[in-house]
Amino acid sequence: MRYAKRNLRIVGIGTAVILSAAVISLSSHIKSLRPVIQAEEQNGSALEAVLGNDILPNTAYDWGSVYTLNDGTDIAQKYVNEESCYTVYGGAEGYQVLGSDTGGGLVQGMGNILLSSVAKANRLARTGDSIVTTLHSSAMAAANEALAEYGGDVQAGICVVLRDGAVLVDAGNNILSSPADVYLGITEQTDSFVNYNASAMAKGSVFKAITARTLLEYDGDLPEDYSLYNDSFEDLSAITLNNGKTIQNWDYNIAGDYGSDLGNGQYSRLVSLSDALQFSSNTYFVRHALQLPDCYNKLRSLFGLDKSLTTEINSLDGIETADERQPYLYFGQDAYLSSIRLCQLYNYAFSGEFYVPFYIASVIQPDGEKIYTADPQPKEAYRMDITPEDDILAGGLADCFDAYTNGKYTALSGSGRILCKSGTAELDDENGRENRTMMMTILSEDRTQVLASCCMIVCSAPKDSVYNNVMIEKLLQVASAAGIL
Repeated sequence: MRYAKRNLRIVGIGTAVILSAAVISLSSHIKSLRPVIQAEEQNGSALEAVLGNDILPNTAYDWGSVYTLNDGTDIAQKYVNEESCYTVYGGAEGYQVLGSDTGGGLVQGMGNILLSSVAKANRLARTGDSIVTTLHSSAMAAANEALAEYGGDVQAGICVVLRDGAVLVDAGNNILSSPADVYLGITEQTDSFVNYNASAMAKGSVFKAITARTLLEYDGDLPEDYSLYNDSFEDLSAITLNNGKTIQNWDYNIAGDYGSDLGNGQYSRLVSLSDALQFSSNTYFVRHALQLPDCYNKLRSLFGLDKSLTTEINSLDGIETADERQPYLYFGQDAYLSSIRLCQLYNYAFSGEFYVPFYIASVIQPDGEKIYTADPQPKEAYRMDITPEDDILAGGLADCFDAYTNGKYTALSGSGRILCKSGTAELDDENGRENRTMMMTILSEDRTQVLASCCMIVCSAPKDSVYNNVMIEKLLQVASAAGIL
């Protein structure tokens, strides 16, 4: 038995911007100049609470600048229509331009923040504040390069969220036109206005880690033979629910993946939690969840998924699943979540510390005074006692990384630092395309701390472009560019 059931302890760690020297620590290099109200799950964000809502029309106003935290790279540009002299701001090359009501977005979402914070200044001098984002220029460039191979008929996004909620990467391949063309109405509005990383999409089997953490937290409420610490659980190739519907494993008809033939096309095998994650068994997680009384509400409450999370520029939806569809949530088929929120869930699942994602490190007035500084704090009401180096779930996803990569990465294979889970939301076998998600959580070298979680989602892509090893390679390149590895 690789991991014994035990009482875990909390390891105190500071604000997690644990990167290369190029990245400035939010806690040590940005001193707060006034009290900051933390973003809550309900209405309003930290910035709105501090800056208020005194917003003037933005026509021809100087909004100030928007740039990244680590090296001051400008991520927003001013565009002027030569005929009308109309001035607008759009994303610089490689950055999200706009966002829909449901999708969020970077530059457009920051526009009102800039204006609301400088309404008086705009009246007097028509100058605006500057926003320092949490984005990392080199990592954003690496992410955009990694997504470049996917054509316009494929939706793809990569995001990286530090343990303390700082959104380090928010990249998509959906910037189909130049920001100037889009803003000035030269091209038609398309899905380039949607931030894939902030939009809720089906995420597939990556959600099994969230189900597993819920079951581990309530392990004492499960029948003894259903404990996730049981290394010899009988995993079935298919099960029938009380409503007569059948749930199958993806390999339900591959006899070689199972140890016993139960007849009538049914197979079984003895598995540990790590095995179940590597096999990506559907029935394992559904059967366990159905043994936990009120599992659905326990899961939503534990992870805060009964609420939306409000950031400075968007709202990240929770989960609401009809009774008859809840079994499908437990293995991920009905896990409709944004990639940003999924990263937040993974950070929380392996650190026990619940942070709200945020995109803005500070707001600086033209005279240099910082009128807002992010001050991420974990929500004590959600704290879980988890130490990654002793955690059976972290061990299982580390085993998944080793299985997916087959020893390719010498320095990382067997280290237990890289936790991975892949997921397939939908298959289109007829056209050889599928929707795939890859989650990656990165631990410190001693495995005591969570550094960050990364998500890559690709929708309607050729299968050979979304193999596990392909997506892992891309995420490792982005993490390396950010200095996390």
